[in-house]
Amino acid sequence: MSINKVAQDYGHGVNPDIGAVGIITEESVINNIASHVDVQLHDRGVEVVWTRPTSVSSVNDSLNQRISKANANNVDLFISHHANMAQGNGHEIWVIGLGGEAEAYAKKVDRALTKLGSNSRGVKVGNLAVLRGTNTPAILIEYFFLDTQSNVDFYNRVGAYAYAKSVVRAILGDEPQVEEHIIEENPIQYGTIKVNSVLNVRDGASTNSSIIGQLANGQKVKIDERYSTDIFYNIYYGNSGGFVHKDYVKLD
Repeated sequence: MSINKVAQDYGHGVNPDIGAVGIITEESVINNIASHVDVQLHDRGVEVVWTRPTSVSSVNDSLNQRISKANANNVDLFISHHANMAQGNGHEIWVIGLGGEAEAYAKKVDRALTKLGSNSRGVKVGNLAVLRGTNTPAILIEYFFLDTQSNVDFYNRVGAYAYAKSVVRAILGDEPQVEEHIIEENPIQYGTIKVNSVLNVRDGASTNSSIIGQLANGQKVKIDERYSTDIFYNIYYGNSGGFVHKDYVKLD
């Protein structure tokens, strides 16, 4: 199961095919997680094909355009990104049927998200249009429930980058590295901000992510290495956590 080209289906997001609205919006979740998946796939040399249309006449038209775009580009895997409603708990992965490559990918993603700390609702079979119409293995990921506060809190705490990393590693078949086992056993560190003025705290591991606060020189921070990146530390900040650039943090 070699992956060279992936169809990235940002679910909904184009009127009248709009996403669900709970405590937060489905569109914001999809855009945040899927965009991180895009970057991480690109960094691994995987070509990405975006299937969300810019204009549609109906929900069916939206679905058909997505399917046609994926099929026309002969992708190796189709991933449709979504978030759930109905006050459940956790993630679920949908496939058109059991026993094929799609189920294998779905199980890998399910295990990866479970390892991240999300509650698994398992791999499910459904006659969904984007799964039925594509000519390649296809999975649909429901990341969590938008109207369940504990799910939203977990998403805000962990961050879109960590969700995306779990998905990308799962579909590309990465094995955990020894260093990451060490991090998981001892994930918490402490550091001190070292900056001339103030250090921005962002809601994602990127300089393009929104600024949600600032820290002054000398302030102490609690770091969670499990969700940190090569460039940013994931820190305990407010109710949802945040990210700060590693260059301006001295570990204690």
